[in-house]
Amino acid sequence: MMLNKITNYEKEMIDFYRKSYTGELREDHNAFCSTDHFLRNWAREKCWLYRMFGNELILSRPASYATPYSKIYNELEKAYYDDDHGILYKFIRHFYDKLLFYFYGRTDSWEPLRKRDYCRYQPSIYGGEDTLCTEHFDLYEALRELVTLTALAKTTYQYKTINKVVMPKTGRTITLVKDQTKVIRVIQSLVEELELDKQMFEEFRIRLSKFFNQSKLEGELCISIHPLDYITMSENSFNWKSCMNWHENGCYRRGTVEMLNSDCVVVAYLKSIKKPFEFGDGYSWNNKMWRMLFVVNEEAIVGIKSYPYSHDQITQDVIAWLRDVICANGHPKYTNKDKAYSLPYMDDDRWKIEFETNAMYNDFSCTENGEHWALFAGNIENDLVNYSGYSECVWCGDDEYANQEDSNLFACSQEDLVCKNCSVYIGYCGDCGDRIRVNDVRTYAGGVFGSYTYCEHCYNEHVRTCPVTGTVGVDTEVGHNDMIWLAVVDDADSNYNYKWILVKDRCWNTHPTEWANLFGDQIPMEWRSPWGSINRNKRKVALSLIPKASIELLGIELF
Repeated sequence: MMLNKITNYEKEMIDFYRKSYTGELREDHNAFCSTDHFLRNWAREKCWLYRMFGNELILSRPASYATPYSKIYNELEKAYYDDDHGILYKFIRHFYDKLLFYFYGRTDSWEPLRKRDYCRYQPSIYGGEDTLCTEHFDLYEALRELVTLTALAKTTYQYKTINKVVMPKTGRTITLVKDQTKVIRVIQSLVEELELDKQMFEEFRIRLSKFFNQSKLEGELCISIHPLDYITMSENSFNWKSCMNWHENGCYRRGTVEMLNSDCVVVAYLKSIKKPFEFGDGYSWNNKMWRMLFVVNEEAIVGIKSYPYSHDQITQDVIAWLRDVICANGHPKYTNKDKAYSLPYMDDDRWKIEFETNAMYNDFSCTENGEHWALFAGNIENDLVNYSGYSECVWCGDDEYANQEDSNLFACSQEDLVCKNCSVYIGYCGDCGDRIRVNDVRTYAGGVFGSYTYCEHCYNEHVRTCPVTGTVGVDTEVGHNDMIWLAVVDDADSNYNYKWILVKDRCWNTHPTEWANLFGDQIPMEWRSPWGSINRNKRKVALSLIPKASIELLGIELF
């Protein structure tokens, strides 16, 4: 039985997550369900994958891979933008400034120059005002490309090849070959010519080398259907995360529950062998250096999207491994399939299946190049696969109506892990979009376009009651159906002498010129208040929302 494969210690960790990151609960919330009850859908839906795994929850093997470009680029980008203007940022800007001064005699901007700007800035060492030297401009552009994050991450020059172009001041020649010339060597050779700060360059070179010291990714490659690997699919100590993160309230974290209960989703990851992922009061679990979800059934094995970087070799190895596991356990459909291939999703005749989700964020077509690695087996019977499983409340385990589109089990969509019966929130405000607490919800049901759900603040802003008829209306419906704005003028010289004036079916706040037409000169902005009154000289002006059918009954003369 699958549930017996989960140890009591692992159940403690599952319950820790369920209790710690579910969000604020209402006072009359449902009882906390047992771990076995919470995992009942998982145990039922994962049966086929469990058999394919040889009645195991996790399969693992040692693995070693070259560090991919995308990982190095991500780390460079993070250091460049997040390192409080550290040496990467300082040297790159310094290089741009020196390069600009060398060619143009100015350092007031490090933005790329356009060719049409060339003459306007009158380069200090080329021609006159009307001179356009394409060769020198191309050299300037090429040298700028030496310090782009792409070139630094790939270690080689990435712009168009230039061959034996002469440097203007010294006459030395420069050759830059795309994908071959090492950028750090060229920069080093330019230190004297561009008058770069030598100490700054050395610090830059040392800082850059640290990104390449770890030339290998070493760990254990795992394929898993263990509940903790779905719950912690974006939890780790390697400083990466996604919208599935429970600890930081990921905006699609309910998707982890759907993946947990899916009958076809496997978690693959590269586990660190040096340090575990530690959380709570001494708990630890598999620390994910790299992670990817795979859709796996008898018809296809498809990689979705990897985090925090793409690695084609790992992806291909996982698909081959899953293929071998499935074939070894009684499903030989993949026997003649040598290897996976990468395709643009739904943009190629070879794609057989379309994939969709419910609350889970659908990462199909969201990869770096829009392509996915896939392996299809024989004839495809299903051309549409929804790879989401049951959404259930992680506190009480309720899953009633959870897979229906009109489900009202959850109050706040993809970010909620608990149901309406447990959450302190009951939905979203229809105006400001904020989540509404149970005690703060305000509803207006008589609108032209149906009912409105507001937080208390927005309800007071938008719902008006006529002081004469008691009619309730919503200001956003002005101009629709039978609701109109009326202005009430109170002449302070005579008691209870009200004059009603129609404001042409328009909201006064949107069209303040209407007020000028009614009351002479323009009323100053500071005198306007949507729900209060406006005191101007001896007149008191207020707004009301009145049904047109009531106009005649009140004896109001329209104009």
